Amino acid sequence: RPASTTFTVHGFRNWKKFNDGKKCAFLVHMGESHNAAEKSCANLMNPSLREKICEEIGDSKYCILVDETKDESKKEQMALVWHFVDNDGFIRERFFDILHVKDTTSMALKKELSSILCRYALDVQNMRGQGYASASNMCGEWNGLQALFLGECPYAYYIHCMAHRLQLALIAASREVIHRNSELQSVQIHEIANMIAIDELETGDADSTYNIITSFDFVFILHLVKEILGITDILCQALQHTSQDILNVMHHVSTTRALIQKMREDSWDSFLETTKSFCE
Repeated sequence: RPASTTFTVHGFRNWKKFNDGKKCAFLVHMGESHNAAEKSCANLMNPSLREKICEEIGDSKYCILVDETKDESKKEQMALVWHFVDNDGFIRERFFDILHVKDTTSMALKKELSSILCRYALDVQNMRGQGYASASNMCGEWNGLQALFLGECPYAYYIHCMAHRLQLALIAASREVIHRNSELQSVQIHEIANMIAIDELETGDADSTYNIITSFDFVFILHLVKEILGITDILCQALQHTSQDILNVMHHVSTTRALIQKMREDSWDSFLETTKSFCE
């Protein structure tokens, strides 16, 4: 309803109506798949599932992956993931829990993690790795979480979380892209102004757009992107798998590079002819 403040000010509290099967407006709008996804998320927090994960780890050597943040209610949360080798020799990664912690000091996080290890009978001496972000409370050389665990187990080596390192690299790269994008826009504006001045470009938007998308340069770039994306598609799909062997990924990277190099060295003439034929 236009004047309703349920979802903007006061919040939704009528849960009995929400659970009224197919009569529920939310289910009609979102569909049963959303309800199934909600149940799956609830199962992730099932205590019996956590017991099963710890049984799977058993006496194996394991690594812990930990991150901490605040939720929307400003409560401190800690996410925990186990990384281990199972009895068949396969690397497994299991999301374990999201825990509320009073604060995110290294001592508080260490106490909470030690409590979990004790509760599920996981020996701290079997810890072989710690993966955290680069915050001082996590990776501090003397008082960080990694140092506290390293004091108990000298083999629990700390590694700066690969996902966090990738995020930092992407942030740095995107800053460079913004700078270069501004330069490209400036050059393009100058070029357009010059073409308008010498009557090589009409000022009508529709006409200008039509001229651009029917130009050889535009068609050439589209064909090039199509070819490259076709080559890299298998690698992109492999990188998005929830469980992936690093050796398999490296194989895909090598294959992708080889195919792109082959296109560059041997397929350029045929690619150019295909593009010309399309334009004609």
